[in-house]
Parts: sequence; structure tokens; C-alpha cells
Amino acid sequence: MKAKEIVQLNNEKRKQLNKENLKDYEDMLIYIRLTSTKSERQTEEILLELLDHALMAQKEGKTIRDIFGDDLKAYSQDLIDEIPEKTKKKQLKFTSRIILLFLAVSSLFHGIINSSLYYIFGFGESASTFYIGSSIAITVINIFIAFSAIYFILEWLKSSSFQEKEKSSKVEFLQLWGVMTLIFGAYFCVIYFMPTFGAKFSLPTVIFIPLGLILYSISYLLKD
Repeated sequence: MKAKEIVQLNNEKRKQLNKENLKDYEDMLIYIRLTSTKSERQTEEILLELLDHALMAQKEGKTIRDIFGDDLKAYSQDLIDEIPEKTKKKQLKFTSRIILLFLAVSSLFHGIINSSLYYIFGFGESASTFYIGSSIAITVINIFIAFSAIYFILEWLKSSSFQEKEKSSKVEFLQLWGVMTLIFGAYFCVIYFMPTFGAKFSLPTVIFIPLGLILYSISYLLKD
């Protein structure tokens, strides 16, 4: 079976878990699944195997902690260590897809917002002016910010697993809001404060809309 098919099977079988076992299993699932450098298929195979063991134990009146121990985080980490890494080809495809998605969203955002301001409200110009050196520097730095943001969010989600006491939804919202504000603030600060250097050129602003759609289409083709 493909990884997606295993995920679907997991989603169906997981409904059979009682409330206590479901909470523990989903903590393990989130913690293991969010290790993005590991083989996706083998990760899903291990999660399905864990689920099968949990369901068998539940039929015998046992809990997940009865069969895997009380330290589920350590047990999950041991399983992660045994999962092979993604192939270099798949890691490259994943990285390329994230970069293309970032460029696609940035292009669409620039094209739609600035074209709307010009053609609907009469603000700005019909063409966008860039400097090659500045544009490359801004793109590279903001791609780094995007990857840092993804890494932080994944680690934050992993850290939310295996919590004895559930965090307040308001506290979690404020934490996430604060982090996202910093990320977007850093993104726009790079654009605003980057000095201009390199050859100057202009492009019609509206062209960034089809460019963004093309980049998104390419990123979709890289999807496993």
C-alpha cells in the first residue's frame, strides 16, 4: 500500500479506540509523524502496527501504557530512531516543493494585491521595479525564514504532545499569534530595510499572478 492508503486505513481503525487510548495514541502519532526527514511510508507502517497492537490490547482490557510503558515519548523517540531517513531524492523534492510554494504564494500575493490597488483603487504603478541583487538577497533570506518557521511550528506541535495537563486554548492561541507576528514581521522587515543594489528592471505587476499559478502547478507535480 501507498503511504496515503495507510493513512486512510489508520484514520478508519483509530475510531475503534476508547477515549483514553485514543489520546495516548494520537500523541504518539503526532510526535512520530512530524519527524519530516523520515521515510513517510515506513513511518505510516509503524503507526499502523502500533494501532493494531493498541486495538488488540484494548480487547483484552489493557491500555496503551500497559503495553508500551508510561514514558510514551521516549518509546516514540526510539521508534523514530529506527525509521530510515528519506532518500536524498525525496528530501530534495520536498525542499524544492517548499521553495516553489513559497515563491508561488509570494508571487500571487504581490500580483493580486498590487494589481488590485492599481486597477481598482488607482494606487501605485502598473509595473513593479526590482533590483537583481536586492531581489535575490530578499528571496534567499525569506526562504530561510520560511524554513525556520516550518521547523519551529513542527517542533511546537511535537512539544504539545504527551502533556499531562492540556494547555489553555487562549494561551496556545496567544503563543501562536506571537510567533506568527514575529515571522511575518521579519519577512516584511527584510523587504523594507534591504538596500537596493544590482541591475534595475521592471515587469508588469499583473504578470505575477500567472507566474504564481505556474510555480504552484510545478510544486504540485513534485508532490509524492
